[in-house]
Order: sequence, then C-alpha cells, then structure tokens
Amino acid sequence: VCVWRVDVACGGGGDGQARALARDGVEERQDSRTLAVPRGLSWPISAGIAELGRYIPMLEKSNDGHTLKTPDGSVPSLSVRLLYGGEEIHSTRVVKPTSSEWRNKGSIYFQENFRMNIDWQPRQTLRIEVRDAKGRTTLASINMDEGSLLHEFDTAKKVGKEMGFHTVPVTQVVRMLEQPPQNDAEDRRQVRQLQELGFSSHRLQGGGAIWLAFSEIATNHS
Repeated sequence: VCVWRVDVACGGGGDGQARALARDGVEERQDSRTLAVPRGLSWPISAGIAELGRYIPMLEKSNDGHTLKTPDGSVPSLSVRLLYGGEEIHSTRVVKPTSSEWRNKGSIYFQENFRMNIDWQPRQTLRIEVRDAKGRTTLASINMDEGSLLHEFDTAKKVGKEMGFHTVPVTQVVRMLEQPPQNDAEDRRQVRQLQELGFSSHRLQGGGAIWLAFSEIATNHS
C-alpha cells in the first residue's frame, strides 16, 4: 500500500497547492482581499466592516463541507491509520502541516509505503482514518469494501500489462518518493504520472481526500 498525500480540500492541488508550498519560515501574508468602506462612515463602523471582511474568507473555507478541519480550527499533527476487520494494521508517521498549507487547503505529503499482511475475509472492510495525533481524534475516514479493494488490485495488474512493468509496486514507490511539486504545472504532471501507475484520490467522510495505491504481492509458502 502506498500513501502519497492527503489533500486538505477535495480536489487538492491547484492554486491552493501553489500557495501552500510557500517556503517554511516565511511570515504568513495578510489576505489580499480588502473590503471597500464608503466615505462618510465613522472610524469604528468602517473598521468593523473591514474586520468582518477579513473573516469572510475564513468562514467560506470552514463551512464548505469538503474541507478537512479540526474542531477548534488549529493546525493538526496528521497521521493515517489503517484498520482491517476493526484491528489496526498500520499507522504512518506524524506529519505537521505548515500553517500556510493548512490555511490554503494545500496537500500534506506522507510518501509512505508498507506491506499489508492480512487474512483475507469476504465482506470485510478496510478502514482508513486521517487522525490528529495532537488531539488523538479522527478527523476524516473512508471505508473500502471487498469490491473496492479488488478493484484497486485489478487496476495495478492492468497497469503492469498495459505498460509492461514487471515490478509495478517498486515503480509506484519510486515515483511516489519524488520531490513534491513546486507549482501547479508540476502538480498536474505528477498527478497524471501517478494515476497512470494506479494511484487514485479517495474522498474522505469528514472532508478532504487521500491518495492511495494498492498492489498485490505474491508470497512464497513453504
């Protein structure tokens, strides 16, 4: 299983991705949008209107229903947990988004892969949770049923046949570990390349989306 990234908003990337990839340590800029105040209004009133204008974009972002968010609005420390049949089988490392990535609905990169050794059970689901390690709470999740998992495995097999790759899992990992995109054009290119290898974006219940790839690995039994 490859866990590439979590998009704070469904769709991820785009203009928000470019803004979110601002260098760490740079002070956050004020929102560029301003609210015009008619002449003649007294200072307290005009200041109040201007202040309201600063918060309108924040309200739009927090209430759109498609965005990953924390109960108190703080920047979380994210991890991804996978459970099969109610039992935890893997948890990624914790990744702390920058305030710019979080505010601008950027993408949070995990770039992890692991082998999922399970006893296959018909009609059992794989649950994937995006958690706030700081608050020890689940922010969003998705349940993948038997049919969805088989579809992911079939997609990886099809990739191998169509592109002639004999080591699809290795190729998935190598491409996933490439440097995250620094602009929108690079983001589109990298997304396209990973989609060709079987990666897909899964919308999360609770907001945001997660990019995953699955590939079945044969094991030798003595």
